[in-house]
Parts: sequence; structure tokens; C-alpha cells
Amino acid sequence: EESVYRKLIICRPIVPVGKDIGFIPGTKEEKLSTWMGAIYDNLEYVMDKKHPEGAIEKFEYLLQNEKIEIASVTHIRGRSLPKQYMIVDDAQNLTPHEIKTILSRAGEGTKVVVTGDPYQIDNPYLDIASNGLTYIVDRMRGQKLYGHLTFTKTERSTLAALVAELLRLLHARRRSGDFGLRIPELRPLFGLGALKLLQVGAVGLGALLV
Repeated sequence: EESVYRKLIICRPIVPVGKDIGFIPGTKEEKLSTWMGAIYDNLEYVMDKKHPEGAIEKFEYLLQNEKIEIASVTHIRGRSLPKQYMIVDDAQNLTPHEIKTILSRAGEGTKVVVTGDPYQIDNPYLDIASNGLTYIVDRMRGQKLYGHLTFTKTERSTLAALVAELLRLLHARRRSGDFGLRIPELRPLFGLGALKLLQVGAVGLGALLV
């Protein structure tokens, strides 16, 4: 509304969770809509908060007038993006080379926000130390143009917060050479009292809701 930026551009890597579904027919926009569902969900949620009566129509209007652009990492190379607000989502699934390629597209007056969770990596060739998110945080630390925020709470749901904390604890155990979690460590997490732990080990975790 203040015309500080020309448009909002959001890009994210196309990395499947589980087995790839293969070829997707359609135009570039139709193909991207399949992969960018999470972005559309969040944008619609934000628009609904600001425009409760016509969130969907407002969102579609901004897309049609190219005030919001959804892009894949695949199509970002070679572009110059001045005076734009750019969000790089799921950066934990990018390689260091890919994150460097994306950030070097930023032109004068562009702000870049890089988001991700190093505990939710879907790319089989990356880990918590080698992914693009960790790489850029480490390399940019101390620079005047750079700022870093670490969120300690998930806003999605109580269940999502519980799973995230379990994975964090499991990762900490793995790094220390211990491939299990102990019941006393988990008790503070079970505020609902409805979760019984069956197995937490090197191969994953299983739980039974009763």
C-alpha cells in the first residue's frame, strides 16, 4: 500500500515428501500450483485476517495484477529483482549453491526473507549441517545487512508443536551418539496426557493416541 516494493515474490524448492508423483501436466502456473499449496494457504490466511469479507477475491486480484508472484527455484536463475519483497521458503531443502544463486538475484531496494526449519529436511542429499539455510545463517552472521530470528514456538497446533519438539530431542540425542529418548525427558511434553510412547529410535518414532 505504501509502494515501498513493486511486488511480493515467493519462491521455494520443488522437493517431494516421500515418493515423487512424477510428471504433472499443464502450464507452468498450473504445475506450480500443485507444489506451492503451502504458500497459497498462508497467503489466503493472511488476507482473510486483513479482509475477512473478500479474502479470496483480493488474493486472486493481486495474483492477476502481478503484485504477488509465486516462483520455483528452477526459474529464478538469470533474473534481476530490484525493489521487491522476496521470500525464500523451505530453504532447508536448498543446497548452498542454490541459496547463493537465489540471493544474488536481489537488486537495489529488494528485501529478502529466508525461512526454513533445519529439522524438516526432505532433500535426501542434505542434512542439518549442509543445507542452504544453515549455510547462509553461518556465512551472513555479523553482517550489517543481515538479521536472524529463531522462533521457539509453532503456531500451527498443539500436535504440530509436540512433534517438532520430539524431533528436536531425537536429533540432539543422535548428535551425542545416543539413539533413544528417555521417558522422563518426554513427560513435560505430554500436557494432554493422551500420548503413550511406543518407540523412539534411530529408525524414527511411533506413537499411539489413546
